[in-house]
Amino acid sequence: MFFVKGRKAGKKCDFKETALPLTAGIANGLFNFLLIVLATSAIAPAVLYPLLAAAGIIAAYALSAIFFKERFTILQNTGVAIGIAAVVLLNL
Repeated sequence: MFFVKGRKAGKKCDFKETALPLTAGIANGLFNFLLIVLATSAIAPAVLYPLLAAAGIIAAYALSAIFFKERFTILQNTGVAIGIAAVVLLNL
C-alpha cells in the first residue's frame, strides 16, 4: 500500500515484513526455472513431473520439520507417504 498511496499510507516498508514474501517469490522463480531447464532435457515428462511434485512435498515436509521444528504424528507421516505415492501413481 505504501507504493500505491505514497506517504499517505502512513507506514514505510520494512525489510522484516517483506523478507518472507521475497524469499517465497525467489524460491518460486527458481523452481519454475528448474522446471523449464528440466523440461527441455532428455528426461521423459512422465518421469519429470511426478518427480518434481514428490520433491515439492518432501521439501515442504523437511523444511517444516527443520525450520519450524514441527513434530509429525504417525498418522501425519502416513498421510505424507500416501500423498507422495498418489502423486507418483496418478502421473504414470
